[in-house]
Amino acid sequence: MRNSHINGIERRPFPTIEGLSNIQRLMKLRNPSIEKLKMEDLVDHRVLRRLDEGGFIDSLAKRYPVK
Repeated sequence: MRNSHINGIERRPFPTIEGLSNIQRLMKLRNPSIEKLKMEDLVDHRVLRRLDEGGFIDSLAKRYPVK
C-alpha cells in the first residue's frame, strides 16, 4: 500500500505554479486577499536546485528506493 502512494510523487520536489494556484484557490475562500498574490513571486527554487545539483535528492532515492 505504501508504494502506491509513493509512485505518484515526483522524485524532485519542486513546487509547480499549477499546484500553488490550486492551494491559493482553496485559501482564498477563507481570505479573499490571497487572490492578489502572484504565485510566480512566491516560488524560489534556489535551495532545492542546490540540493538537486549537489546530488542530495538522487542520494535519497538510492538510499530509500521504491520497492
